[in-house]
This record gives sequence, C-alpha cells and structure tokens, in this order.
Amino acid sequence: MNKSGRGGCLRWEVIMFLGWMASSSLLCMVHASSRMEVDENPEQLFRRTVAQWRSQRNVWIPWMEFTQEILHRFDDAAAADKRLELVGALEEGILAVERATMNEGENGIRDAAISQLYAAYGKTLMELNPNECLDLAMDPHTLLIGAETLATAATRQIQGQGDEFELLTNDLCVENAENALRNAVTLDATNSVAEQLLETITGANSDNAVHKRKPKEFVAELFDSFADTFDEKLLDGLGYKVPKLVGDVAKHLLQQQQQQQQQDHSSGAKYSAVLDAGCGTGLAGRFLRPLIATPSNTNSQDDGGVMIGVDASQKMLDIAAKCTTHSGCGLKQNNNDGIEINANGETDMALYDNLLVLDLEEMTVENTLGSMDAFRNTNEEQGGVDLIVGGDF
Repeated sequence: MNKSGRGGCLRWEVIMFLGWMASSSLLCMVHASSRMEVDENPEQLFRRTVAQWRSQRNVWIPWMEFTQEILHRFDDAAAADKRLELVGALEEGILAVERATMNEGENGIRDAAISQLYAAYGKTLMELNPNECLDLAMDPHTLLIGAETLATAATRQIQGQGDEFELLTNDLCVENAENALRNAVTLDATNSVAEQLLETITGANSDNAVHKRKPKEFVAELFDSFADTFDEKLLDGLGYKVPKLVGDVAKHLLQQQQQQQQQDHSSGAKYSAVLDAGCGTGLAGRFLRPLIATPSNTNSQDDGGVMIGVDASQKMLDIAAKCTTHSGCGLKQNNNDGIEINANGETDMALYDNLLVLDLEEMTVENTLGSMDAFRNTNEEQGGVDLIVGGDF
C-alpha cells in the first residue's frame, strides 16, 4: 500500500484501516474508487449516495465520493445552470447529513466527511459570479443565509428605493462561503484545503478565524430554509422509513410492558408522556400518537397522556403544528379549521400537545413536560417522561 506524496491518493484499503486521513488525500479519492454513473444528474447522484449511505450507515465513503464527483463536474461545467444544479446538490447533501447526525457524539470519520462537504460548498460559492449568486439566492430552497435580504433589496432597487442590491449580491456568496469553510475547519482541523480557502477570504490565519459553531442558530437557519419541501423530499423522493421504524420500536416496548402486566389484568399499556426530541415536521409523531394514553384507555388520568415536540427550527414546528390525528405529518393535509369528527366518530385532535423551540441541549423536564400544566397537575407523581425519541436520523 503506497502513498504518492503529500497530495497523493490513498487506496481505499488504507482509508478503511486508518479511519481518517488528511483532507488533501480525500480530495482525490474518487479516482481510487468506482466512478459515479456518467449519465446521472446531480439529483440522481444525491439520491443514490443517500441510498448507499443508508445501507452502511457507519461508512462515509459514499459522501466522500459524492463530494469529489460534484467538484469534478463543477470544474468542468461551463453553463451557469449546470453549476447551480451542482451547488444545489451540495446543499442537499449538507442538509441530509446534518439532519441525520446533529445529535450524535464525537466521530472523527463522520466529521471529516462532513467537513469535505462544507469545504466543497464554500469553494463552489467562492467561484460563482454575481449573476450566478443572484440566481442561487432566488431559489426558495437555497441554504444561503441572507437570501431573503437580497430579494428585498432587488425589489427596492426596481422600485427606485435603494441601491444596495449590487453590493449585497457581491458579498452574499462570499460571506456564505466563509461560513461554510469555518464549519469545515471546525469539524476537521486537518482539512488543509478548507483552511487555505478560508485564509484566502479572511486574509488571516485560520487559527484565528475559526469559530465554534452555534448549533441552535445554525441548525435553525439550515432547516428553516428547507422546511416547506422537507416531507416531500424525504417521503416521496427518498422513501424515508425511519419514522415508522421509530413507531414500531416504541410499540414493541409497550407490548413487552403489556406482557409484564398481564398478571395484573391490565387493560393495556400506553405511554403517558412522550418527548419527541428533534421532531422536525412531525413525521415520527404520526406513529407515536396512537401509543399515548387517552381518556378512554387510562384509569388514572382525566386528560390522558401528552406528546411534546422539540426542535430548533420554528418553520419545521409550524408545519408540525398543522398536523392532527387524521391529517398532515405524512398524511394528506386537511385544510379545514377547527377540530372535527371523522366518519368513525373519532375526534380529530392536534397531533402534538405542545411544540417548543429549543436546542436539544437546553431541554429539561421543567421546560418541556412542565409546560403542560394540566398534565402536571394530574400527574404529580409522574416525575418525567416515560419515552424520549430522538427524531433526527
């Protein structure tokens, strides 16, 4: 097994054995592995990468290959629309891995792969011309921070009410590139490519330029920008099955509890308090709600059990707030206002009893379960939740 100098490629066997490597080596790994399908468009490339990654969750090679293929195509692309499609694919990749890993512990291999994604995103943003940056900012699904400000400035200039539009256009992609590169270096201090690009922008040594990410603000901005199409992409585009699997596991735990209670002639175990941590748009809540105690199946509570959702993204929570027991969150959205009775005589209630904008590190029993006064007053001995679900997979 040989390495051809500081910038040379390591064979995959070495990567698998060592578990990590310098970022300069990562940048050429695509040549040592199977090439991506030539005819794939960026969206197809993204979806195939997600599928490969899911089949081997702890292996990050698919994302490394994805990143390098996108960079290779970006360098070869002449047309602006092709370049922007590739930038969009990087944004989708960042969103997918951030959503799936935001609550995980330390993992150097994972962080190196995500660092490569951010470095590639920063590099491509740096190379966009003002017109391309404007087109990207006008995309309603872009991850660019400040895109809405640019759109407002464009409208004002058209109306003859301001002239800051061109300045904002020139700065927007560079500022977002800087933010992406800071994230890259924070995730992987050995990412020399990101370090050099960051120094190009800031004119300073990256040791002084790197800042620690602010998870709540960063994640909120990331998922707010994608909230409107999040369910569609996960459920329809990627065949997202995790919410149902979460519900299946939670149901299995209840069945085990029921078996233990059979000798007491229990009417059936149910959860009294569920915390959906990182609930997003409520996809997991759809499968958890049937497992929660209601006035008709509990002997000790007048108001049944509760389910509380927590997420850093207000826009995600706004979507979850529209979900009821018979509508939304994976089901066809019922746009009627108010609570209804369906054909079976069942009351259509809100899926979640409360939704809170919190970072997961901020959660306590008091600021989550304690927010439900009615539940707390009738369950003084509860002491906490009996099921916590981490919904970020």
